[in-house]
Amino acid sequence: MNHSASLPEAHPGGLAFGPVVVPALSGAQIAQEVPYVADRIKPHRLLDTPDVRVVHIALGDGEELKEHMAPFPILVQVVEGEVDFAVNEEVYRMSTGGLISLPAKLLHAVTAVGNARIQITLLKGVTA
Repeated sequence: MNHSASLPEAHPGGLAFGPVVVPALSGAQIAQEVPYVADRIKPHRLLDTPDVRVVHIALGDGEELKEHMAPFPILVQVVEGEVDFAVNEEVYRMSTGGLISLPAKLLHAVTAVGNARIQITLLKGVTA
């Protein structure tokens, strides 16, 4: 991504129209570009601007994002399947459409229950 440009770049499969960016036209398009890969979790940036970053992650059954924290507030949405989302010593079973909001620097972990996809929105423009 070129952060020196005044406008954000489109995702390779997306479109850009001046200040409007369409990172993806469908979930199917994202799924095609971000396949499940056994024993390999690779975050895929859909959008990265000075204020927001959107990341898509495909998790195979039982794969996990070990306890970690984000430097910015985040929104995590399950776009396919189910995950166990651990935060504050609680575990929430989240399914397709489930959404959780976390402040910056809060430890959390995610484990896939079957194949699952999550989309993370980092709110880089939000200050504490």
